[in-house]
Amino acid sequence: MPPGGSPSSKIGAFAVAKGLSPREEAVLVCMVEGMPIDDMADHLKCAVSTVKTYLHRLFNKTGRGSQLEVMGLLIEWLCSVADEDAQ
Repeated sequence: MPPGGSPSSKIGAFAVAKGLSPREEAVLVCMVEGMPIDDMADHLKCAVSTVKTYLHRLFNKTGRGSQLEVMGLLIEWLCSVADEDAQ
């Protein structure tokens, strides 16, 4: 990834690295934007239960058990990418 890539491209790279589907990536972006689950459902035009399904898949693919833990993993991953870009 080129240094200084956009935040969305970096989230996209994280999604690819973790094997996320496009909808799981969309849920991740909603998480980054701080949306509650109800707002995610409205934004993605799907049911709350569908968002919860995507969240559980996201948790399984990242090996994390909560939105907070996924965000922590994303931050760690972004920092490691930034370190690689700086070298």
